[in-house]
Amino acid sequence: MAYLRILLLALGWASITAARSQASEMDSLQQVLKSTPITGSLKDTTLARWHTELAAMLSKAGERDSASTHAQAAIAMLVPLSKRFNQERKVHHLLAVANRHAGRLHYFGSRYAESLEHMQVAHRHALQAMDTVEQGRSLLYMAYCFREMSDTQQALDYTRRAIAVLSNTSARSDLGTSIMNLGGIYSNQGVLDSATHYFRRALYVFQGIESRSQIAAAMLNMAEAFNNTGQHDSAHYYLDLAAPFAPAMSPPAQIRYSGMMGRSLVMRKRFTEGLAKLEEAEEMADGNPSDLAVILHVKALAYAGLHDMPAAMAALRAGDDATVEDLDLEKVQEVTALRMTFEQEREAALAQERIVEEQERRKLAYAASALLGIAVVLLLALAWMRSRSARALRLKHEELLRAQEKLVQSEKRREAEQVRTRIARDIHDDMGGELTKIRLFGGEALHLLRS
Repeated sequence: MAYLRILLLALGWASITAARSQASEMDSLQQVLKSTPITGSLKDTTLARWHTELAAMLSKAGERDSASTHAQAAIAMLVPLSKRFNQERKVHHLLAVANRHAGRLHYFGSRYAESLEHMQVAHRHALQAMDTVEQGRSLLYMAYCFREMSDTQQALDYTRRAIAVLSNTSARSDLGTSIMNLGGIYSNQGVLDSATHYFRRALYVFQGIESRSQIAAAMLNMAEAFNNTGQHDSAHYYLDLAAPFAPAMSPPAQIRYSGMMGRSLVMRKRFTEGLAKLEEAEEMADGNPSDLAVILHVKALAYAGLHDMPAAMAALRAGDDATVEDLDLEKVQEVTALRMTFEQEREAALAQERIVEEQERRKLAYAASALLGIAVVLLLALAWMRSRSARALRLKHEELLRAQEKLVQSEKRREAEQVRTRIARDIHDDMGGELTKIRLFGGEALHLLRS
């Protein structure tokens, strides 16, 4: 777990000097924030952005309490705006950033449950803002929290989600950090092949953006993974590769580098050189029990290799004392309690989600039943209308047939009448002709009789 914190500190170390040189700028910004009234309009987003930027500066300068105050001030200012202007992406973006800063401060204070809550809120607002970079960052910090709470599966899942999101952005530094976190999880599980695979992928990303401190961190992680599996030659190879980047390392990373180099030299039986490196690391550790526990135990091996058993036993006892001090049983119990509380809350949330899903399924079933009933009614109405239409059509057809029949009968009567008229005319004409002939012949016969 230690290297993860070192990596996160290394990311911000490069800008610490610049932040200190901007002390006057931070003071003036604080004065502006104190003198500028809150309007309750979208103009307040500028104030919220300044609060967030100031929180980031103060966090880098080590003033975490003040940083937390400004991050919370930004959140308090933005939450009402997000309700009034729900469609404003800028408001959701600033809320995502402010919650991420607040979550980071909780994380570095080992308050992992609080950090998780802020990161979940940050992710929700990042989704509403359609900000994929902030989505990836919040997912990565959730993975860090799960990892610290020893929930390895959740840590893996959230890290993979962060990588999937950040792969489609230009945030290569965040992408490399996510990949490196995945390697660290596998390294802690002792899965060397997967660990080195992801460390190499992270190294490739960092080399692409020429980030010397992150290149060094990736190489140190590779060396540590090999050391943990007893492959000391491979570990020493990566430590040698990291040497040119040592000046760019943050102080915690330099402690780690010197301690790992000392251990590598001791394992290669170069006890005097290794002891010198370990003493260098011990001096830089400045009483930090987490670093001293490892350094002093390796020093005990170096003294034993040099056959200085009193010094070896003294280093071993000092290392044990540092281990006990670093163990901090109250902190372990607190983290365990936090994890149990989170698990209970997660189970309750999942149960509530299942209830909501069941209610939604019932609503959908009711809606489907209603739609089915409406469809049946419509089909019956359609069938009735079709039956009625068919009946009307049939009646019209029968009426048309009757009309046609009447027309045919009328046409036949007309044709018969015409035939009778023609026959009568012909008979009339014939009879008229014959009568004319009879009259003529009768007149002729009468004439002859008279003469």
